[in-house]
Amino acid sequence: MAKVVRFHELGGPEVLRLEDHDLGVPGPGEVLLDVEAIGLNRSEAEFRQDRYLDRVRALPSGLGWRC
Repeated sequence: MAKVVRFHELGGPEVLRLEDHDLGVPGPGEVLLDVEAIGLNRSEAEFRQDRYLDRVRALPSGLGWRC
């Protein structure tokens, strides 16, 4: 089980939740990395508030490229 940061509503940092997520098994051409820390930037903060170029398409959503 991995931990992911997700949000179920739009808003400030108080809407962020740390949740368990089943990663499954990597497929052909994929690798599984162990990430020990993450950072949030302004773009992700604006995305979480639905004020970024790419809009939130559905909730719950997450941060980073694989939202």
